[in-house]
Amino acid sequence: MGTSVKDGNTTDTLTSFVNGTLQPLLIIDIPILYVINTFATVLVNPIIALFGITGNILSIVVLVKSGFSKPSNVLLSALCVADTFVLIASVNIPRFTSFLPGKKPNHITLWEYSETECYILYILTIIIHGFNVYGVKLSAAIVTFITLERFIAVFFPLKFAAIVTTKRAWLAVILAYVIWLPWPLYNFTLYRFSFQYFKFWDLYAGSILIYLDDLFVVTNLYVVIPLGLYMPFIVVTLGSLLIATKVKLTLAKRRSLVSSASAKTKASSSKTTRMLLTVCAVFSITKFASVIEYFADFVNQNEDYNSRELALALSLAIYFLDNVCSASNFFIYVALNKKFRKLLKETIHC
Repeated sequence: MGTSVKDGNTTDTLTSFVNGTLQPLLIIDIPILYVINTFATVLVNPIIALFGITGNILSIVVLVKSGFSKPSNVLLSALCVADTFVLIASVNIPRFTSFLPGKKPNHITLWEYSETECYILYILTIIIHGFNVYGVKLSAAIVTFITLERFIAVFFPLKFAAIVTTKRAWLAVILAYVIWLPWPLYNFTLYRFSFQYFKFWDLYAGSILIYLDDLFVVTNLYVVIPLGLYMPFIVVTLGSLLIATKVKLTLAKRRSLVSSASAKTKASSSKTTRMLLTVCAVFSITKFASVIEYFADFVNQNEDYNSRELALALSLAIYFLDNVCSASNFFIYVALNKKFRKLLKETIHC
């Protein structure tokens, strides 16, 4: 199997076009990495994804039932949709079929079917992969919005209702979905379908080729990664630290509130902040590996500093962490939001 790690995702190919030249990609000829890759691809990540997709769907149902009068509900619903896009790639059945044993060696992924069948699997694979590319960027954008929403709520509580409205939350979500849509669409143009005869194994098989032109490399390195990874990571991490510090400093003052009604309102706001900060914390922790890898790529872009083994290991770790991030939010809501738990029980018992 060839592996090209671009845009935070793993693309399985046998060969690739780089600057107009067909070049071989990584083939996993290291037994332990092949076992780990296969185990993660066909078992671990799909299990995480299935739990995550189910949880995100339940979260959307509960949030719709709760209503969209609160901007946070709008943002959380949009995040559930984005995270579902991310997780879909881990239950990519067409891709799994390339792992099935046949005439080819086990460490190479190819479709050993007719040309028509291989082409259908190719189309389905790149479409599902496109959802993943789209979802990763959307998720980062929406978590950034959640951080900004909580920052305003904590630091400017008297102006919060005037600044953060449901209408503006919807507008921010729509803009994120529209702005990032061209990127997965452009990614589709990079792929090529290949159906050829492999004389070493005496078989005809299909595979995916990827054309990494200069436009993709420059756009990805200087626009997409900074806006879709670095900036969200910095805003979410620093914003969460500032919010957590502010909340901690005001805990003592809250206890001295005279009005019980006001105290209840503050307590409710604090619980919401704690839940949303947990979502942001999981994002920062799981994206740290991606930030380190892409920063190293940027600094050493003219040097072959990574071994094939390390490159593959990093791609597997990042893919796993992306799945954990996208699958975790439902469990955070259940653990930290009493109203969410109540509505979830009502939904399940209906």
